[in-house]
Amino acid sequence: MNLSFDNLPQNIKVQVDYYNKKEKDEFEANYPNSEDIEKLAGSKVEIPTVEFLVYWLFNRKIVGKNGWSNRDELSKKTHKSLSELEDWIEYKNNTLYSPDGEDLRKHQIEDLGVAVGLSIANKLHDMSFCDWDKIPETTKLKTLDFTTCMGSDGKSHIEVENKGSFSKNIQKKTSSVSNHKSDIKDKKTAQKAEDRKNKSKTKAVRYGTITVISDDPKSTLQCWLVDPEPNRYNVSPEAAQILNRLTFYAHWISLITPRSIFSVALQNRLKALSNYPYPKFLSNIPLVNSVGASISKDRTEGRDLFQSLSVSRSHTADNTILGDVILLDDGSILFIGLHESVIRACASQNFHRLVRIKPSTKSSEKRVRIVLRKQSKVREALKDFKRDDYEKGPYVRMEASVMIAQSNSGFAFGFIDPKNIR
Repeated sequence: MNLSFDNLPQNIKVQVDYYNKKEKDEFEANYPNSEDIEKLAGSKVEIPTVEFLVYWLFNRKIVGKNGWSNRDELSKKTHKSLSELEDWIEYKNNTLYSPDGEDLRKHQIEDLGVAVGLSIANKLHDMSFCDWDKIPETTKLKTLDFTTCMGSDGKSHIEVENKGSFSKNIQKKTSSVSNHKSDIKDKKTAQKAEDRKNKSKTKAVRYGTITVISDDPKSTLQCWLVDPEPNRYNVSPEAAQILNRLTFYAHWISLITPRSIFSVALQNRLKALSNYPYPKFLSNIPLVNSVGASISKDRTEGRDLFQSLSVSRSHTADNTILGDVILLDDGSILFIGLHESVIRACASQNFHRLVRIKPSTKSSEKRVRIVLRKQSKVREALKDFKRDDYEKGPYVRMEASVMIAQSNSGFAFGFIDPKNIR
């Protein structure tokens, strides 16, 4: 698979079905959105390719795996995920297959399961990458593996336990598939016992998904739906959605603009909100600097902040995405960024706007203004690049034409070809 995006379609087809008749009956009996599930089940569902790529490349950050806390770790993990995607997964007939699928490693199958499972859940609940987090750990129940994610659409807590498998016959429920189903269902008995102790807590909507990939290019990715027992939560779905989104954005902002007043203020506010049961009542209290002044200089809700940050951070020439560039292990350059609407909402702490952020999912060519600091690894890698103003001032400024993939969460990324830099 080529991540130049030129040869990739807008969507990937996934055949979605209930695991069996019993699971269908349980979904119909237990799920408030059973009609929406019924519309997907038995059909080929199209999930945005950009969203799939975001989950494949970056999902282990949201599910709490180690190795995503700084730029060096991000570089290593992204390069590894990208290499595995290109080496093992092929695209044809609007879907995915794996020519050497029998040799896929466990974590690769897990990544596939998470990418497809969360994409299907997004379809059902109109959610985004920024709405998901790792599920809280517990010692009272059977341990939940890292492929279980929790989120909120503002109305309900949503949990998705994602599994993945390979099969030459994609419709056949192999022992691997049936074992995944049993593992999901085994947690149900233990969870019901725990529920009896916590009836006052808010019960989540929970899905089990089992994604199956084949080595047959004529096959279509298969996603089986299983009905597990959900957890209960003390926090409201509305509060969970606000906190999940702020946590997500604060993480990426800390990587894009570390040690900035904006990043520090956002982290401090997030800590305060995490200890407050009703974060919505603190909406519209803007972030402030060390002397108590709003970091947004006027009432344009962060637009002025965006312009200020773009002086020292890479950004698109149309001023829609603020980001930074990271050197990957193979020498390629990754651009990551956030949509301007994210910067404005986080700076103003307008939670009504925050939970409604949903830029269009798309891939498009943009001019990226690359701003490199003196100690930047990217600058060192491009030391032979010559231009009159290369060494002027504290920053080096270049431009490149880049195909940018933008998720509906406002998170964006692209890979910069040094040959396109001028």
